[in-house]
Amino acid sequence: MTTQELTRKIGEIEPKVATQGEKIEGLTLDVKEIREEQKDQRRLLVVIERLSGDVSYVKEQVVEINKRVCGIEDKPRKRWEAVLAQIVSLIVAAAVGYFMSKLGV
Repeated sequence: MTTQELTRKIGEIEPKVATQGEKIEGLTLDVKEIREEQKDQRRLLVVIERLSGDVSYVKEQVVEINKRVCGIEDKPRKRWEAVLAQIVSLIVAAAVGYFMSKLGV
C-alpha cells in the first residue's frame, strides 16, 4: 500500500474510531450509573430488612397486648358471674330455709 492509500484508509477509520470512543464513554457512564443504583438498592434492601424485623417485633407486641386486653375485659364478666352465682345460692338457701320452717324441722 502506498502512503496515500494508507492516509485515505486512516481518514476513513478515524471518524469510526471517534464514534466508537464516544459510545464507549457513554457506556462507561451507564455502567457507573448502574453501579450507583445497585449501591442504593443494597442500602434500601438493608433498610427493608431492618423494617421487616421491626414489624415482626411490633406484631408480637400487638398479640401480647391483645391477650392482656382480653384478660382485662374478662375480669368484670367473671366478677358478675360470681355475684350472680352467690345471689342464686342465697335465694336457694332462703327458699330451703323457708320450706324447712314451714315443715317444722
